[in-house]
Amino acid sequence: MKLGDKVTVLSPGHEPRITTVTGIDFAGSELAEATAPQSVAIRLADEIDIARGDTIAAAGTVRESSADLYAALCWLSPKPLREGAKVLVKHGTRTVQALVRNVTGKLDLATFNVEAASSLELNDIGNAQLRLAAPLPLENYLHHRRTGAFLVIDPVDGNTLAAGLVKDHPGDHEDERYVI
Repeated sequence: MKLGDKVTVLSPGHEPRITTVTGIDFAGSELAEATAPQSVAIRLADEIDIARGDTIAAAGTVRESSADLYAALCWLSPKPLREGAKVLVKHGTRTVQALVRNVTGKLDLATFNVEAASSLELNDIGNAQLRLAAPLPLENYLHHRRTGAFLVIDPVDGNTLAAGLVKDHPGDHEDERYVI
């Protein structure tokens, strides 16, 4: 990020807002640019209320947020995943409630084929669709690892249930439709 760059701010419940970077502060001094993983404060041209978990990205590089999550899950819990389960999804620094709409298949580790399934058990790798309580800026993991990965958490005890990878909507890319 550099001074003068146009950025898009994505916050749940708000339309994407485009503004300009007017300052970058690091440890009491001003910088002309910053790169990951630096921890900096950014000053913007417009007064925008930005909270932890909101996304700031180069203008035109992030899709609008979505409340529908199509995912490949690596199930880590002895408690099985079933349709209708209520879970938490941690994406970046934001955690939102989610409902499992369906489990669409799991990987057979002997043949590496995706087979129909209605649940995921301990150590299964499978596909599922979740409905999020608040939209998130999701990107396909194949295209962007940081915004394409997430965790599934048990809302009762806070244990991690699964590691997940964002997939596109099943009809968007036929060649990737059944790939885990």
